Amino acid sequence: MLKSELYDFLNGTGKETDNDKKRLGRKAEGDSATHTGMTGGAWRVDEDEVDEFYRLYCKYINHGHGALHMTEKSTRIGAMRVDLDFRYIGRFDTHLHTQEQVINFVKAYMEEVKKFLVLPDGVEVFVSEKPEPTLYPAGSEKNKTESDYSKSGLHLVIPALKTNHFVEEEIRRTLVKRMDEFFPGIPLADKWDKVYDEGMLAHTKPWTLPGSKKKEGTPYQIKYILDWDPASGEISVDNDVPVQITPDLLRKMSIRSSPSTETPMTEDATGRYKKKTEQEEVRASMGAQRGRGATRGEDGKRGSRASTPERNTYRMPLSEDMVTYYRKHVMNLAAFRYTSYEDWINTGICLKNIHPDSLEAVFYDFSAQYENYDPRLAQSKWDSFSFRTNGPVLSERSLRGWSRMDNPGEYDKIEMDNVEELVEEATKTMTEHDMARVVFAMFRDEFKCSDYGQNEWYRFVGHVWKLTKRGVGLLAKLSSDVWKKFVEKENKMQQLMMVTDPCNCGGKKKGEEPAEPCEMCKIEKRKAKYMEAQKKLKTTAFKKNVMEEARLLFLDEELSVKLDTNKNLIAFNNGIFDTLNMEFRDGKADDYLSFSTGLDYHTTKHYTDYACWAELWKFLSSILPDPEVLNYFMAHLATCMVGGNPAQKFHILTGSGSNGKSMLVILMATCMGTYACKAPITLITQDRGKAGTANPELVRMRGKRFVTMQEPEEGANIKTGLMKELSSCEKITARDLFAGAKEMIDIEIQAKYHVSCNNKPKVDTQDGGTWRRLLVIDFPNKFVPNPTAPNELPDDKTIQMKVESVEWAECMMNYLVTIFKEGHGFRKLPVPEKVTLSTSEYKSETDVIGRFMAEFIHLPRMEESTNTTITQLNRDFQKWKQDNNINQGSTVELRKRVEAVHGKYTPSGWSTFHYGPS
Repeated sequence: MLKSELYDFLNGTGKETDNDKKRLGRKAEGDSATHTGMTGGAWRVDEDEVDEFYRLYCKYINHGHGALHMTEKSTRIGAMRVDLDFRYIGRFDTHLHTQEQVINFVKAYMEEVKKFLVLPDGVEVFVSEKPEPTLYPAGSEKNKTESDYSKSGLHLVIPALKTNHFVEEEIRRTLVKRMDEFFPGIPLADKWDKVYDEGMLAHTKPWTLPGSKKKEGTPYQIKYILDWDPASGEISVDNDVPVQITPDLLRKMSIRSSPSTETPMTEDATGRYKKKTEQEEVRASMGAQRGRGATRGEDGKRGSRASTPERNTYRMPLSEDMVTYYRKHVMNLAAFRYTSYEDWINTGICLKNIHPDSLEAVFYDFSAQYENYDPRLAQSKWDSFSFRTNGPVLSERSLRGWSRMDNPGEYDKIEMDNVEELVEEATKTMTEHDMARVVFAMFRDEFKCSDYGQNEWYRFVGHVWKLTKRGVGLLAKLSSDVWKKFVEKENKMQQLMMVTDPCNCGGKKKGEEPAEPCEMCKIEKRKAKYMEAQKKLKTTAFKKNVMEEARLLFLDEELSVKLDTNKNLIAFNNGIFDTLNMEFRDGKADDYLSFSTGLDYHTTKHYTDYACWAELWKFLSSILPDPEVLNYFMAHLATCMVGGNPAQKFHILTGSGSNGKSMLVILMATCMGTYACKAPITLITQDRGKAGTANPELVRMRGKRFVTMQEPEEGANIKTGLMKELSSCEKITARDLFAGAKEMIDIEIQAKYHVSCNNKPKVDTQDGGTWRRLLVIDFPNKFVPNPTAPNELPDDKTIQMKVESVEWAECMMNYLVTIFKEGHGFRKLPVPEKVTLSTSEYKSETDVIGRFMAEFIHLPRMEESTNTTITQLNRDFQKWKQDNNINQGSTVELRKRVEAVHGKYTPSGWSTFHYGPS
């Protein structure tokens, strides 16, 4: 039962009768998780739920219901911690370190802390150990060697001191060389660099919760507390430690902390830290080493050092020409990359991730360019970097990106030389794989394969990624651009033959190779190989096999997930508008955009300079004649350039027929291009399908910004549940047609929704969450051939052609961008009084029960004491609905509403109001 309580809290009960949080639990993926299980599982426990989680955790632990294997993920700021992993060859029943040794280490540690942090008067250091070392027998799952080994260790936590990874890593770099002073004579199987775990200090790896443990061994227990006096540097030992795991202890020992609780840094440390702040996430890298292999990874934060080392995985040394290739790019970097500490560190991490050993000398050569170069420091830094290929890392793509940014001319030369060498290799081997490496080196920034199984490809064209069926764009380049490389080589051989002496090797019989071919024969042979390659590149079967190899090299499985997720960018034909920085710029591959307006945006042209502006403005002001409503709705349409719906509004465009609203919708669809989408009105008027059923209409909305729905069927009701989700831009789980049950995807809705209709759909609820979202935009005018009424205007037979024209769309978008800039993004958009009034009228129209109550239930008269029964009320309500041709409203809801206003129903009826038609 206890386990059920804890794991029901984390994993959910699965009961349909429970609310979503209780039913679904707190399962999480990726960075959103706050806690993980060593044997599987990840959960997000929000701050307001932590106390309940701790209560259930302690209840489980303290009642002896088996082991738990839970960890908590580090935060950027957290309690200082030290993890020392002592590994000994052989079987040991007791720990080999002593309390005295630990005290010596802590004294030195705290003296280093003083250099970085402003300390309180006293500091407590909690020291945890296992009851005894954990044995790993030879040949076991965790020990594949021929010798037994035992693992001991120490966990130190300082709850009062909360800091960042920089401080803890700097302290480690100083102390790791002195560890033999503090723990002399311990027969360790590993070097101190491995014993003093660096990974835990980076604030990226999870920390075991008190009371939990790995699958093998026993949990760490608090053995004693060391009280350190900053004034004297002396330590006293407190052996009166908590035995039972309590919620207060868990909170105290947590390494998760708010930035507001960070311990202040000293002035000197603050200055050093500024040079080593967290680097922004860089573009993902799925690049193969220089086009020579499918070693792929993703760029990310500088935290790549904190990853788990993979030094036990053998990496074949880089060839000499590959080392030369990387050296060229490194030496092409700007001077600030070795004078700035942060950039110098990032360069070293990048090289270590490309190869853990082969580029060490390159890093030293690069570092030596700095006038204050310290070889010992450079070596220390290289040794501290961990080799990593999985997850977000600085990698080859990072290096090439920096090189191209710092010196584009030299970058092009380096890449050209690289392609030349790969062409030579492919010529020698004539294999499809080596030819694919040539292709990859030439076009790795232009093409990506997003799905190996479906053979789905994207090409970066202009400023966006465009889907290219089965990589046909790249396939075409095999017989053109790649083929030309070998033609150029052949031509060079031909020119060389013209200045080379004729064949003089002699003694060659027909069909035989000479023992020592002359220079001319060598050239002829190379020329023949280039011609053979050309022929293969015009051969269908060979090209098909090359494309098969290329699929692996170009594979970026995360591409389809990344596309169109940046809500602050919108693409035009000639560039990207950054709605956050209010700038128009060239698109970049790592913007990951695939949608586009399909229009040009002219930065030097004002919207009033367009020849069609006067006519366009006349159209807009005629369909929305009220200036406040017009300005509001234009501002709203401008916000459609940004993904998301922070105002959580759902607009209903209404009015009698021929009022221009449909033309405005068409104009906006033309403006927004592939960012616009039509959705079936049944999406919000019909009941949701069963869980797991295909939702292609929802999948289509991924990344869309402007969604419209047309007139609903007469009498159709809005199902407010999904409407709320859509207008709130919550993540929605959906499955596309023909996708399997395991291919469900989470879609973060970015669109703003609009229903265009003459007869507004019915809403069968009056809750605040619904009516806070709904807004009615009334289009009061009517366009007719012969206007006679005040709200009638002459129609324009060419209006549809105009609203679909590029001219009007580009003018309109220029206008929307202009007012968006002037309105500073319209972070807050006040709703005009007329829109509020129209919405209130709509609410009243749909409030059937409210109308009945207003007509039949009145304030009581002083002299009256008559009662109204529920039978009478229900009978009159049903008759009133029949007389007024109304299908909405239930007697159950009627009773709830009456009781909410006039009190609970009694057996004798209500006597708190006067009843009867007005």
